[in-house]
Amino acid sequence: MKLVVQKFGGSCLASPQRILSVADRIAATRKSGTQVIAVVSAMGGTTDRLLALAKEISAEPQKRELDMLLTAGERISMALLSMAINSMGWGAISFTGSQSGIITDDGHGEASIVDVKAHRIRDEIDRGRIVIVAGFQGVSLTKEVTTLGRGGSDLTAVRLAAAFAAERCELYKDVAGVFTADPRIVPGARRIGRLSYDELVELIGAGSQVVQDRAVLAAKRYQVPLHIKSGFSETEGTMVTREPATGEIGARGVGMRKGVCRITVETSDPAREGATRILAALASARIPVHLAGAALERGDSKGLTIVVDSDQAKRAREVIEITGTAKAVLEDEMSLVSLVGHRVSSPDLAAKALADLIEGDVPVKGVCSTPTSLTCITTPEKTEDAVRALHKRIEAEEG
Repeated sequence: MKLVVQKFGGSCLASPQRILSVADRIAATRKSGTQVIAVVSAMGGTTDRLLALAKEISAEPQKRELDMLLTAGERISMALLSMAINSMGWGAISFTGSQSGIITDDGHGEASIVDVKAHRIRDEIDRGRIVIVAGFQGVSLTKEVTTLGRGGSDLTAVRLAAAFAAERCELYKDVAGVFTADPRIVPGARRIGRLSYDELVELIGAGSQVVQDRAVLAAKRYQVPLHIKSGFSETEGTMVTREPATGEIGARGVGMRKGVCRITVETSDPAREGATRILAALASARIPVHLAGAALERGDSKGLTIVVDSDQAKRAREVIEITGTAKAVLEDEMSLVSLVGHRVSSPDLAAKALADLIEGDVPVKGVCSTPTSLTCITTPEKTEDAVRALHKRIEAEEG
């Protein structure tokens, strides 16, 4: 019998009525002859309320205790959804992350899954039950409760889909799929029918928050087909697989990331060794790096440019300078805007995209490219102008 993993975000579960609607959707899938593992987030707003409650108790709550607190949100969702499905006459059972066999490292707040030992889920599936799993959480090898970071329920769903060789992993969101740009900024933005894993990772890196990046990377590693859909309406959504859709244009979407800071680094090490040492130190400190490359305004090969979130900039500078091989200078807050797609960094398409930015009076403070993205650093006040300018390139390619 076929099996699918269906993950439901917090907005899909924000009220008893919405939970009942999700139960209807799961039951319809099961009625069609497909087995279902459902992964749930906390009810909409619950995690933020729990975080606020923790802040009222302690200015700096311990990460371990935060994990103990925050995992309560998903347990509420899973139990209520299981009750709803059982009341409809379908057998259902709910499991926490630890009961589901989601084994993690000890990284409280943003743990990594190291193994999935889903024996209890398998037993219940074999009995014909629908299994509801609390997303976002697991248990470490030292029996500590851990969480998987914002959007971690996506990662739970993907790893379970991989463990059970599911036909697909459906991610139900408050949007109808992935769009060529934020429709609030570009009213003419359209839903993208198909993306590759690499293209979606680039869009997420550029600021799209539709799916957790680690979940997409896991889907790519285990070749799990993703279907991103609306939890509120019947839409085709966006399919994410290994290859981009055949016959599609090169430019697929535009993403933006506000509130970032560029750090210019002068290192005494040779360029490659210095960059490796610095990036390893930042990774160890769990500071996300959105962009890294040779300093764009220096001829010195030992210059390095790093872009991190503004609220992490001072800590990043401290980490860099602790290495003892570099001096870091923080610059004013900036934004990143990226054009994403298959071969968008080709000289012809890149030149046209930069010309679009110049025509839109958007200052370009730096440029970085990968095989599937062209990213520009610009000023905060010109961010949305940059998005609109680059989206015109998508429209031109389509035309």
